[in-house]
Amino acid sequence: MFIVIEIDNEFTLGIDQSKGMKGIRLGFIAIHIVNLKFETFIKKVSKYLD
Repeated sequence: MFIVIEIDNEFTLGIDQSKGMKGIRLGFIAIHIVNLKFETFIKKVSKYLD
């Protein structure tokens, strides 16, 4: 389990939920609590960056 703090260039508000991750978006900053192994998280994220 770890925490990801995301800084975005677009203003958004809301709640993020997906399998293994929950978070909240408040303006330009999002805070997510990830309940996965770090390696698993990196593999999932890297699929969207290709």
